[in-house]
Amino acid sequence: MKIRDISQLAGSTLLLLLAQSAQADSRIDYDIDNDGLIEIFTLEDLDQIRHEVDPQSQLITGATLYGNNDGCAPGDDSQPQCHGYELATDLSFDSNGNGEFDAGDSFWNDGKGFAPFGQLSPKFGAEFHGNGFAIKHLYMNYPEQRFVGLFSYNEQSYIHDLTLSAEIIGGMHSGALVGHGWQTRIENIRATTRVSSMDDQVGGLIGILEDGSRVTNVALEAELFTNYRTGGLIGQAAASEFSDIAVTAHFHNYSDLDDKPGWRWMGGVTGWSDDSQYQSIVADSHFDVDASIGGILGTASLDSLSDVLVVGQVTSARSAAGMIGNDYSESGSNSITIRRGISLLHIPDTITAGGVVSSDSHYKSAAMASVFWASDLSNTTRRIANNPSAGSNDIRANDIYCASETNNCNGLNYAGFEQPTNQGGQRLWHFNSNTQAPQLMLMGSHYPAFDTEPEPEPGSGNNGGNSSGGAIVWLLLLSAVGIRRTATKPDNG
Repeated sequence: MKIRDISQLAGSTLLLLLAQSAQADSRIDYDIDNDGLIEIFTLEDLDQIRHEVDPQSQLITGATLYGNNDGCAPGDDSQPQCHGYELATDLSFDSNGNGEFDAGDSFWNDGKGFAPFGQLSPKFGAEFHGNGFAIKHLYMNYPEQRFVGLFSYNEQSYIHDLTLSAEIIGGMHSGALVGHGWQTRIENIRATTRVSSMDDQVGGLIGILEDGSRVTNVALEAELFTNYRTGGLIGQAAASEFSDIAVTAHFHNYSDLDDKPGWRWMGGVTGWSDDSQYQSIVADSHFDVDASIGGILGTASLDSLSDVLVVGQVTSARSAAGMIGNDYSESGSNSITIRRGISLLHIPDTITAGGVVSSDSHYKSAAMASVFWASDLSNTTRRIANNPSAGSNDIRANDIYCASETNNCNGLNYAGFEQPTNQGGQRLWHFNSNTQAPQLMLMGSHYPAFDTEPEPEPGSGNNGGNSSGGAIVWLLLLSAVGIRRTATKPDNG
């Protein structure tokens, strides 16, 4: 999240004061800053969005709030027209201010918490601009319901510039921010989430995205209690794009139930991916599960990955791989492509593992260029666990630490890694010292974060300060917006 400067804060304060005055007189202007977005000032405003349905399209289009669009600029037909909503202040579901969401809060709802808005009908099809503000202590408990998320079912929506802390319990295709998205854009999101589900295709932030959806600039810390196809960021991705993503995810078993053994695949970013693109990705993945896992993708088909970095630890799993658990593609000789990737995932020697891919279902060889893994951390020299002909290496963690684009260590260097840039146009890959893993510069900070981070290059977008300062600010923000609920395994009956 961009730290708001004094002018932004002053403008936001003015908006809030104007709105409070307007509300006292039945709110006479719903778009105070005339940007086509209706301001959201209270939890009640946020809740009202679910009722603003266009009768013809059956979409929530962002045209009104409380049935009113006074103050929205005239459209082509000279009638007032708005196209979405924007936060004008932080919102907290801890309405009684005791530091947690409980029975004393306004949207407790007999323990169910806030209800998702935008279902199969009506869908959410508008813009939601967070303006860098936070929605805190969001809680949803709908274990039998599909598409659980703040924005449940989305059609060509645009959700961006938001900080979120949330705990949800949902069914298939659930995620803390979005349940389902079709041609949906999600950008500039900071989130800490805890997601539990006894069902399939669940993510820390998103349940499922399809058909040209895009996710950019996301920093997420997620804890997940699930059994089946699960991703730290998203449960299922189909024909979607992801770029500049940093995910730290901890996976746990939801229960001992094993009625769908073929679905037990988990990935640090995506549980089940098909024909999707991943660029500039850092996955800090931690697994203690009864499932097969991949550091980035659980199961994949015809996907492409470029500039990906994996760290983390596998404590228990059925099988494991540094990047992709199962490649199940059925067409073409090369099912997936990976360019410029490094895995430093720790895998015990008791687990069947591949340095990059665990199971190649059709015994194809994925197309890989400049892809490396630490054989001493993964306890394997095989690139693909069940396909010995796919290649091997014996590169170790120390080699990965000491190499750079100019420095050769045990035959390893990172020629070509100096060329890619992030969304901000800054150099992406950074190689630091003989004792520190490589990092990616994403959203103005180095990922994964270390106790001591390197000084940023001039013009790196960190306001001239050390990148660890950004990490400290982020930690403070997480502390401020975090949900103070007991982090125990959910009660599964």
